[in-house]
Amino acid sequence: MEISKEQRDAKYNSYLGHFKDAKDWAEKLSQGEDKLILTISSGALVLSVTFISTIITPHGLQFIGYLKWSWIFLVATIILNLLSVSFSLEGTLIYIKWLDKWLKNDEAKMPTTDNCYNNLAERLSQISRITLILGIILMTYFAWFNINSLIPLK
Repeated sequence: MEISKEQRDAKYNSYLGHFKDAKDWAEKLSQGEDKLILTISSGALVLSVTFISTIITPHGLQFIGYLKWSWIFLVATIILNLLSVSFSLEGTLIYIKWLDKWLKNDEAKMPTTDNCYNNLAERLSQISRITLILGIILMTYFAWFNINSLIPLK
């Protein structure tokens, strides 16, 4: 079924809007929440190493299990977040390809951003928030217990 020139123009204008949105999404992936999570998790790792070397080591490390698990969760946060950004970029590229096919095909249904890469990116991002929180909680326990062990009881 052939579409009219007005319909083709409307479709092209719609395509331009959706293409611009997809391009904006790809550009924003390097900003925002994912960047914040990476910064916090990396900062927490550096802070813990500094904390250990300047405050705790001279007096002996205690409750090291909290620290080890904290590091595991913080490193997992970084890895999950990087994977999330990669999958999100791939999902955006797929969406742009779908838009291109949609523009060329008169009968194609309007594509959505719903694809396996974007869905996986969202899940990984959710998991990375949880691992970040767990890492920070465990780091806090480690610091709290070690600092309290340095304070003499009266």
